[in-house]
Amino acid sequence: MSGGATVLIVYASKYGAAARCARELAERIGAAARLASLRGPDARPEAELSRAVAEAAAVVVGGSIYAGRIRAEVPRFCERRRGELLGRKVALFISCLETGERAREELEAAFPPWLLAHAAARAPLGGEVRVSALRPLDRFLYTRVAGGREDVSRIDREAIA
Repeated sequence: MSGGATVLIVYASKYGAAARCARELAERIGAAARLASLRGPDARPEAELSRAVAEAAAVVVGGSIYAGRIRAEVPRFCERRRGELLGRKVALFISCLETGERAREELEAAFPPWLLAHAAARAPLGGEVRVSALRPLDRFLYTRVAGGREDVSRIDREAIA
């Protein structure tokens, strides 16, 4: 991007798959990309996040899906920044293990209708699960309820490109 325009990639990740997708997006975009985590030790303070959104020419918003829902920080960010997001180019992504139509349905359910209508691009970017990294309750849900037994990596690098 010319003229110092930046692309802010804002994301929320629980176990790292959405963060990995955000980092790979940033690598594809290049020097214009800036990352902003909404949760965990890397989460940006509100004042810094506000400044980053104000300075960005475009904003990519994404997060991981667990049990069919996006991380709560993502819709909260979208509602707080509604006016700013509507004044910029916006792209949306989710990180999930679902594929095809089910992944598109999860993406549609993850973001408010006003933002889906405004977004220039939206994509499910795949996901991954590392069983050994899961907290006990999440491991139970993944292995007993979802039937997962082993690590899975389905990050869609073609979609990221």
